[in-house]
Amino acid sequence: MILLTVRGKTVDRFKKIFIVVITLSFTRIKTKGDIAKGVAIMNDHMFVETLIISSSFFAIAVILVASVLFLERKG
Repeated sequence: MILLTVRGKTVDRFKKIFIVVITLSFTRIKTKGDIAKGVAIMNDHMFVETLIISSSFFAIAVILVASVLFLERKG
């Protein structure tokens, strides 16, 4: 039996408990006003837009490379 320790609590791995901890660092500094208003960092629209655009270009590049390799293989 494998046990995980998360924040001082022991969690059984086989009880279908999924714990995801994502830590992201950003250059934007949260002010007390932002915290009071409940503004979250992930609500940054420019970051999300940049992430979507860059992942789209990466997917296109992967498809192009895969198609070239496939055509080279078929000869």
